[in-house]
Amino acid sequence: MARFIAGIVLLCLFVFTILVSVPESENLTRDFLVWIATLGFPGGLLLYFGQRYRTRRKVIINTAFLMLRESGSIDVLELAHRVGLSEDVVAQILAEARRKGLIPKD
Repeated sequence: MARFIAGIVLLCLFVFTILVSVPESENLTRDFLVWIATLGFPGGLLLYFGQRYRTRRKVIINTAFLMLRESGSIDVLELAHRVGLSEDVVAQILAEARRKGLIPKD
């Protein structure tokens, strides 16, 4: 979530600085490229990876609930196989979800 918010902040700063600097700029192309490189591109990357993480987490949690309904327990190895991620990533996301109370502890 922090990546997602940081990406939004960087993109907002990018838009604000472009809007402020356009009337004063003599070399608009150079300034625009500098601001894209410093704020726009990293902000877009943070948004993309933040959203990707949120989607991945949601898929893992939903699949874990499905496993709970089917068999009564969550098998990390099988869950990792179902979602196509490593066991470490799945275990980390499950631990975080359990700490937040989203998934009941076994």
